Amino acid sequence: MHGIGFYTMNGKARKAQFENGQRSKWLDESTGLMGGKVLNYNVQLPSDNGLFAFVLAFDGSLCVLNRTTNQVLFKIAQYSRGNLIPPFYLKLEHNGSLVAYDATLVPYWTSVPVFGSPPYRLRMGDDGKATINDSSNPNPLLYLN
Repeated sequence: MHGIGFYTMNGKARKAQFENGQRSKWLDESTGLMGGKVLNYNVQLPSDNGLFAFVLAFDGSLCVLNRTTNQVLFKIAQYSRGNLIPPFYLKLEHNGSLVAYDATLVPYWTSVPVFGSPPYRLRMGDDGKATINDSSNPNPLLYLN
């Protein structure tokens, strides 16, 4: 199934875009990961055009994917500590820092802090660039790749 339809989750129908029978993105909310929210591992944060995705991979690395070729375009795999324990999740903190956690709830990777006006948003751009933006500036505060 390709196209736009409704996806029922927890008894609530939400408008979504579908590709190959799978939900590729929600259409009833703003795109990106808002401050205070979490991206679980192996869940893709797609660009608006659907060509790229930011993903926290199964091994805890942060990646930008070309969704057409499934090629990894960028990968962060340098961590502040070893022996990571899955599952992993990524949180955009309310202060704009992007932080990766493992099952111990101890951070193993953190972005540099950003300075702007909350709320902050992690976005996957149509150009393949993952950015952190704020509410008052159309230009990214931080490029992750």
